[in-house]
Amino acid sequence: AWNSPNDQIAWNLDVVRAGTYEVALTLRGSGAPTWRATVGDASAEARASGLQPEQWTTVPLGRLRLPAGQHVLTVRVPATDGSGTFELKNVILNHVN
Repeated sequence: AWNSPNDQIAWNLDVVRAGTYEVALTLRGSGAPTWRATVGDASAEARASGLQPEQWTTVPLGRLRLPAGQHVLTVRVPATDGSGTFELKNVILNHVN
């Protein structure tokens, strides 16, 4: 459960091709939290409404402009009251230009 705005998960990224990437999360759970993905100074966020505990839902967060090279991608819920439970299955990054 994501009980605090300080809870987060992070991955090391090797961005081979610089550019703009669409970011989405595959989630399930209850509640409608806002999720944020951050790489360096760039971030994308969106509210994940309509989540179901038994069904995975892909939630688009927006776009990130990423330079080539090594980075850390961090995902967090910036504000939560601790009342919902959520599972994060994966992060999707699609190069758009």
